[in-house]
Amino acid sequence: LVDAAASPSFQVPLGKRAGLVSLVHRNNLPPGTTMQMSLTDGGSLADAAKSLFATLRAMDAANIDVIFAEKCPEEGLG
Repeated sequence: LVDAAASPSFQVPLGKRAGLVSLVHRNNLPPGTTMQMSLTDGGSLADAAKSLFATLRAMDAANIDVIFAEKCPEEGLG
């Protein structure tokens, strides 16, 4: 689990396809990130929870080797 806001420079292993799962869309992707998927358009934790496993399956189908996930707020469903 990576808190991309606190650690925007995480390392993608050499030769690996990396994906980022974020709560909302990010414009500043870490170097080497092959794919990004956001869990919600508006930041709703309920919507994010509903789309989490479909997002992980989509990354798996895209042959992503390493999946990084942003930490969600520790409130409500977080």
